[in-house]
Amino acid sequence: MVYGYCLTNEERKTVKKGSYTSSTFKKNFDENYGNSLLLLATAEKIPMIDFSEDDIKYYETLIDKLKFLGKNDRKLKLKENLEKIVREQVIIAGVSNWECYFLDVSENILIDYILEKIYKDKNKLKKFLSDFNLRQDFNNEMLSNGYRIKGLEFADFIKKNKKINFQDIDKLKNFLNILYEINIVSIDEKNWTGIVDLIQDRHKIIHNKNDKLQYDKIMNKYTIEKIKNIIENMKKIIDEIDNILFTHYEKLFQI
Repeated sequence: MVYGYCLTNEERKTVKKGSYTSSTFKKNFDENYGNSLLLLATAEKIPMIDFSEDDIKYYETLIDKLKFLGKNDRKLKLKENLEKIVREQVIIAGVSNWECYFLDVSENILIDYILEKIYKDKNKLKKFLSDFNLRQDFNNEMLSNGYRIKGLEFADFIKKNKKINFQDIDKLKNFLNILYEINIVSIDEKNWTGIVDLIQDRHKIIHNKNDKLQYDKIMNKYTIEKIKNIIENMKKIIDEIDNILFTHYEKLFQI
């Protein structure tokens, strides 16, 4: 199973504080987006595949239903299964690629200078700590720092202890809104629901795959063209966010 692509440890080492550029994180996203399109292009060519008799005999040992089908129907069934597998993997990889981009951003440009802005706003601070279950951690870090904001280095604590993930779409929305004043929904309101549905369905595909009825119902929703359109919309949103982050905050990062 392919569960998506993230930066390798070596690639992460090349990202140095004070040298951020829009290509640092987005390059990885764009490459993996291209891989997803390549997989979809492959799926479109599956009808042209011709399984040999040896192939069919082998897969009969793995897929019981094939034994009860005629020769041509067995080939069609294999092609159907293969096409579904490719669509499934693009859904999984596409959503993981989206999450990895925001994880890379949070781990590399979540710095204490930005957090200090919300320390002064009790409502924002309360929401941020609540959304990511950081309230107790914050209190402990404040205690260790003599209850002083100056020199707190709470962002380093968050990154070191992997306290943030973006599998919950509401957490992503709040993270961008609270810290960077970005309303991600407003970037593409028309297509936002489709993106959210894909993210939620990816979760169901991974964790409830043994529920065949639910799995088939989900996969029947997503044609090759629909998946392609949604991941294209995801790319458009990330393009815009990347542009905002690395223009609005450019002076901040060039330390």
